[in-house]
Amino acid sequence: MKTVRHLSSLKRILLFALFSGLVALFAFWGLKGVVRSARFSSLNETDLRLIQMLRVRIGARIQRSLDQIQGAELLIASTPPGAVTKALVFVLNYSGGGRGVHSAAVVLDEWAKILASRRQGGVPPPGASERMVWRRAVAALRNQKKGGKGIRYHIEAGRLEDIPALFIVSPSPSIEGYWGVILIAENFISLDKDEMGPGDGLFLVSGPDQIVFYARKGSEFVNDAIGRGFDKGLGPSLEVFACCDPEAFKTVNDGKRWMSLIDFPGGTRTLRLVRVAGRMAASAELVKTDQALAVGVLAGWIVLLGAFWLLRRRWTDGSYDDSGDKSKRDVISPPPSNTPFAALTRLGESVARGDHFRDVISYGTEEAARYVGADRFFSAVYDDDLDQLFEISCSNLGDAFRAAVAIGSGELPEHIAVKERDLVEVLSVPEWEDAPEVLKNEGIASVTVFPMRVGDKVVGLMALYFDKPRELQADEIDICGYIALQGAVAVSRALSLPEPPPES
Repeated sequence: MKTVRHLSSLKRILLFALFSGLVALFAFWGLKGVVRSARFSSLNETDLRLIQMLRVRIGARIQRSLDQIQGAELLIASTPPGAVTKALVFVLNYSGGGRGVHSAAVVLDEWAKILASRRQGGVPPPGASERMVWRRAVAALRNQKKGGKGIRYHIEAGRLEDIPALFIVSPSPSIEGYWGVILIAENFISLDKDEMGPGDGLFLVSGPDQIVFYARKGSEFVNDAIGRGFDKGLGPSLEVFACCDPEAFKTVNDGKRWMSLIDFPGGTRTLRLVRVAGRMAASAELVKTDQALAVGVLAGWIVLLGAFWLLRRRWTDGSYDDSGDKSKRDVISPPPSNTPFAALTRLGESVARGDHFRDVISYGTEEAARYVGADRFFSAVYDDDLDQLFEISCSNLGDAFRAAVAIGSGELPEHIAVKERDLVEVLSVPEWEDAPEVLKNEGIASVTVFPMRVGDKVVGLMALYFDKPRELQADEIDICGYIALQGAVAVSRALSLPEPPPES
C-alpha cells in the first residue's frame, strides 16, 4: 500500500515538474522579449534626443552666419564709401564666441557675379566650380522670390579645390545683390566625444535631391561624400543600405544597428539629419542579461519544485488532515501608492549607479512636473563657452519657444536663472509688463526655473510651466530643488567637475 502511494506521489511531482517547466520556459521567453524591447526603446529615445540637440546646434551655426550678415548690412548703412570691404572683414572675422568660423566671404551681384571677396586660412581664389555653386544658390533664391516666398537664405554643398565646404547665400538689400559665406564642411557640426561611437554614423542631407552636406562614420569624416547624391555607391561607404527608412534599416541590419532621423527647414531646402547607432555593445549586454535571466528562472523553478515536494510530503504524513488545525494567513496590506519620495529614491539610485546624465535629468524633470502638476516642462544642459542651452527633454512646447530658449534671450526666465545662478519664479506672466513676446505667444501663465549648479557654475536647468498662475509651496520647491541638484551631480560626473555639496 505504501509503495502504491509513493508511486502516485512521484507521478504527481513529475507532472507538476513538467507543467511548471513549460510555464517557466514561456516566462523566460516573454521576459527576454520585454527586456530587449525596453532596452532598444530606451536607446532609440536617447538617439532621438541626441539628434534633436544636434539639430539645435546646426540651426545655431546657420543663425550665427545670418546674424553676421545682418551686422554687415548695418555696417554698410552707417559708414562712408568703402564699407563693403569693412563689412567683408566683419563677416569673416567676427562671431558671438570671439572666434572666426568662416573661411571666406563674398559679395555677389544679382546675377551671382563676384563683386568683392575676402578669404583666410589659405583659401584659394574663386574658381569655376565655386562660381557655379554661387550661381546655383542665387538661382534658388530668385526662384523662391518669384514664388512669393520670403526665404532668408540658401545652402549648397561644394568644394574649395579638394576641401569639402558649405556655401550659405543670403539677399542683401543694401547692395541689391547677395552675401555669401563659406564654411568648412567638417566643422559644420560640433560633436562631443561621447556622442559618436566606433560603429555610429551621422549624415545631413538635403531634400528632395538627397545631396550630402555632412557625413561621419565613427570618428572619421567622410570627405568624398560631401556634395554627392546619396546613392547606391555612397551607401556602402557609410554602411547604410536602406537610406532614411528606420524600419527597413532595422530589418536589413537585423536589429544590430539602429537609425533615427529628424527633418527640419533649412532656408529654401528641407534638411534631414540621420543618425545610425551601432548596437554591438548593447547586444553584448543583452546576452549577459539573458544568461542572468535564464539562471534566475531556472533557480526559481528548482525552488518551486522543492517547495511542492515538501508540501506533498507533509500532506502524505497527515500534517494537515485536521481541518481545525489549518493555519490562518496574515492579512497583507496593499503596497503604498507612489509618492515623490519613492521617485527621489529611484533618482538617487540612478545617480549612484552612474547612469547617463541625460537619463537622470529627463527622468527627474518628468517626476518634478508630475509632482507639482505642471502642464509643460523643459530641461537642458548649459555650455558657458557658447552661452547656449542644449535641450534634454521637453513637453508640449512649440518649436519657436524652444529655439528662443536654446539660442538665448536675456529676458527669458530661463536665461535670467542661468545668469543669476538662482531660482526664478514668475507667478503670473500676464501681469509681467516686460514679459517677452515669445513667452506670451506660447500661452504660459506661470513659470518656475531651477538652475543646476556645481558651486558657482551653472551646468543646466529644469523649467516647469503652468497654464494658470501658480505659486509653488515651500516643500514643492525643496523637492524640485533636490531633483535639480541630482541632475547637477550627474552632469558634474560627466564633465569631471567637483560635485556640489548636499546643502547647496
